[in-house]
Amino acid sequence: MKVDKQHRESLFKIIRGAGKMMMDSYHAKHIIYKKRDRTLVTEVDRNVDKRICDGLQKLFPKIPVLSEERKDLRERLKGECVWILDPLDGTLDFIDKTREFSVMLGLVVENEPIFGIVYLPVTRELFWSHRREGSFICIDGREESIRVSSRNINHARLLVSRSHLGQLESRLARKYFGKSIEMGSSGVKMVRIAQGKAEAYINSSDKSSEWDTCGATVILQEAGGNISDMDGNIIRYNGIDSRHRHGYVATNGVCHNDILEAIRSNK
Repeated sequence: MKVDKQHRESLFKIIRGAGKMMMDSYHAKHIIYKKRDRTLVTEVDRNVDKRICDGLQKLFPKIPVLSEERKDLRERLKGECVWILDPLDGTLDFIDKTREFSVMLGLVVENEPIFGIVYLPVTRELFWSHRREGSFICIDGREESIRVSSRNINHARLLVSRSHLGQLESRLARKYFGKSIEMGSSGVKMVRIAQGKAEAYINSSDKSSEWDTCGATVILQEAGGNISDMDGNIIRYNGIDSRHRHGYVATNGVCHNDILEAIRSNK
């Protein structure tokens, strides 16, 4: 399957519209709920989810959606295609007004992401990629290709979570990286690596899910980067279990194997 230009532009419009919904209520006082897994969700997450899913249903009525904010309908496992959506990646950052949150949408075909969008509502940066077509940033009507940096681990900038920093990540940051930068939203982190503004992000948690990486995966890969689980295995999508049980590592590719070795040596 291929997402043609007409459908791509329609998707961009839907995603930008969802981002505007976020910004229209950004400075308001939000109703905050706690989900069963104890993570937070707001009414904005749910409203954005509805807007995007309604748009996807009209454009691609036969393709199911796996979304963070919806019940997982296992019918998705019967087909070869599925949309994977995080309507508001970085809910805590949205609540805390750090400016670092995103909309993430990926299309998976036969367990592999082949198209992805990550949109940053605050800066209006829209990143997208289609398998074998490169990676791009669109802002204010301009589109440019993006590429990862060529820095090795000795000069790599490590992105670390502002609110979910694990002990392993802290240990690796002190031992191997000259510079670490706090940043919210996994989507924001991964596109910054794809842009060449950082080199690595490590998430050792077993609680992240497919929607936390899917939209950004093809963008990172097509920009020359790499993503795997903590053991170096390829991450497959649209599985029965949507969790990343073995964490994940996103890099510029150059330092990927060195970081995996560092992880093995420090577990």
